Amino acid sequence: MAARRLSILALLIVATTVAQAQVVDGEVVAAGFAAGGSTIFKGGQWLPIRVKLTPQGSDVFSGSLRVECLDLDGDRVAFTQPRATVAPGVASKEIWCYAQVNDILEVPEHVDVVSDAGILIARLPMPAQPCEMINNDDLLVLDISDQGIPGLRNLITAPWNPGDRGNGVRPYYRNVVVSTLAAANLPDRWWGLESVDVIFWDLPQPNQLSIAQRDALVAWVRNGGQLIVGVGANWPQLAACELAPLLPLSGAGPTVELDRVSLFLGRYGERGASARKLARPLPATTAQLTPGALRIMGEYGPGNATINLLALHTVDSGRVSASAASIRELLTLRLHEPQAPESSGEPVLINKERFFTDLLDLNRLTSRFKENELNKLSGIFLPDNLYDDVVQPISFRRTSAVGSLTAFLFVAAYIAAATVGTWWWLRRRNQTQLSWTVFAVFAVVASAFSLFTVSGMRTLFSRGVQTLSILDLRATSVQARGPVLFGYASPIRRRVELTLPDDGSFLRPLARNPIRKNYYLTPARYSADAPRAQLDDVLMRATLKQFESYWQGQLDGTIRGRLIADRATGQLTPDSWLINDTGLNLAGGILLFIDPRHEQVGVPARAVNLNTLYDQPDEPARVPPAVNILALNLPGIDTGQRAINIGTAQYQRIRREQDQWRARKGKRRDMPDLSTLHDMQHEWAGLTLRPTIFRALSPDIRALLLASTRNFFLHCTTSDYDSAAREITTDGLPEMDITHWLLGGSQTGQAVLLCWAHQPGPATLMRGDVPLTASDGLTLLRVRLPIEYTGRPRSPGSNP
Repeated sequence: MAARRLSILALLIVATTVAQAQVVDGEVVAAGFAAGGSTIFKGGQWLPIRVKLTPQGSDVFSGSLRVECLDLDGDRVAFTQPRATVAPGVASKEIWCYAQVNDILEVPEHVDVVSDAGILIARLPMPAQPCEMINNDDLLVLDISDQGIPGLRNLITAPWNPGDRGNGVRPYYRNVVVSTLAAANLPDRWWGLESVDVIFWDLPQPNQLSIAQRDALVAWVRNGGQLIVGVGANWPQLAACELAPLLPLSGAGPTVELDRVSLFLGRYGERGASARKLARPLPATTAQLTPGALRIMGEYGPGNATINLLALHTVDSGRVSASAASIRELLTLRLHEPQAPESSGEPVLINKERFFTDLLDLNRLTSRFKENELNKLSGIFLPDNLYDDVVQPISFRRTSAVGSLTAFLFVAAYIAAATVGTWWWLRRRNQTQLSWTVFAVFAVVASAFSLFTVSGMRTLFSRGVQTLSILDLRATSVQARGPVLFGYASPIRRRVELTLPDDGSFLRPLARNPIRKNYYLTPARYSADAPRAQLDDVLMRATLKQFESYWQGQLDGTIRGRLIADRATGQLTPDSWLINDTGLNLAGGILLFIDPRHEQVGVPARAVNLNTLYDQPDEPARVPPAVNILALNLPGIDTGQRAINIGTAQYQRIRREQDQWRARKGKRRDMPDLSTLHDMQHEWAGLTLRPTIFRALSPDIRALLLASTRNFFLHCTTSDYDSAAREITTDGLPEMDITHWLLGGSQTGQAVLLCWAHQPGPATLMRGDVPLTASDGLTLLRVRLPIEYTGRPRSPGSNP
């Protein structure tokens, strides 16, 4: 009878489970971003997964989606998407969930559908399409236009494929990967686009997106993304949506039809095309420049009205570029044929690669460099990974060193007291016959004392929080945002709930260094709720656990200043100043701005002849773009202090060196000149043996500066721009490059200040309801500052 009752109970449980399972079914529609015949993602960053749920009965399903992955320690993390609700009467509902995958071998095999009661409803397999992991250094370009932009896929590195860990024969400083996605399928959270560097949206129709998707796109731009839109006749829709405040164009902007685009064809068209009329009128908006935006290229409209054909605008940490006309139509222009007026026109050859190179700030390698890179002996070595140096501030290395020193001193003191000390004390009292007894007593007392010492060391040196904050802000503004890394060490074994309470943030395990895997023998399980920036049931084993987040909030103050650069000398004038009101004592800084001595300031020139600023070069040479960006070292500025005479000491040193160069009648190419970003990057990377102040910077500061200027780093030797040296890689790190902030015009531009303080940032990790105050940390502030240009550039041949 008992067995029969157990069987009936088991059948009831099974029937209940089956009935519950019939409430909803579904499939995983996509994971990552489509590229060629596979989907791609970046290791350690968010992998967006789109799931379609279909109701199977008359009951409302309420539950969550769950994806299980491994963190950097080998613990299993269940990434959950709560509030997955599907009501009967709808065909299906698509829901996005997000997981962090560190390795291609750890891509999850399925997505679990779980009820609010914790019952597994369905296990949905991942798509059969191959999934590949690309390098974090790769530039991922996403096209969400209804009709694909022609020529964009020609930027893809060949014969390299997604998933290859090498570089292939690439034409640019970085591999370029192009992906496509329908606008309606964009993720509904901004971090779902974390892996994407650039989004193209030609002839955008904002009503294709849900409110959540539009908010996600806006937040993605503000948090560092680069959006490029082709407006055309769609300006009324754009001007009325959430994207409008981000655009470099504003105002009414009626659409006009251009019958010529002479300036555009003069730069990107074939010879003679600029003087010809278009076969079909080109719709373009007449919207005006947004205050603070920069016109890259103008055109003449009807009545010689100015059309802002290409413009860009920096927005918080990101950038938005806009074409007044459709990008697709610009790249597929047809010219009028006077001899055949009834024809559809003659197609014009557009240099698409040059167009995209300008629009995307791509830096092209010379043919000699590519050849040397393929043949270089350093190719047998792995690139220099910046990961370990970047995460050093949250690794408790300093406190571990102090703890080790304390332990060493304790052992030394114990040995000295137990031997020399006791023997000296006994000899003074003529009681050396008691030495063994005294030694034994001393050993017992010292052993007991050592227990208290160990406990104290565990309390002092094996607990607490350390932070690394990389915060972006605009001068005069207290609003800041950026990635924040946490190291949390607990002296006891416990399970904790960790949260980051600030809006618009996420919290997840620290991404793993791809070349290092250290797993716990007995993995634990905990859950991660991305929308609420919460980690539940995290096992602390009296060891270090590390996490990363994206923080947005307010600082206690800001940085203010006025920068004026002389276009004749490239130097800041004595009227320039900076004030530090951040509440942080800045230990140092680097100021970057486009060299104003070039006649064409604009965005950084990608290759100019060496020394054409003053004279014809002795030997024609092509220089890396970073040579056209000036870099100025700044001393520490305590909070509340004002920095004046910026760069004076360095300018005086350069003048002395130039006087010595003239005295020895040195060659023009050896003339001492202002420090450039190229010079400093090679010092930070250790590619030069020249002893300078920058080599004295700690490894973590140098790595952060390199990661922040990654897009302009060329791994050449100091003596030959075309000779390849050892590379760097940011694999395992979030995207940090901010060189797209550097802008310039004829009178004004935008400079970037990278400054740091050996103090924790404002982000606070919560354990339950208890804030965990950071005991140590590092804060890197990346500040956008307006810069004014005065005077005129020197004419070629004038003396420096």
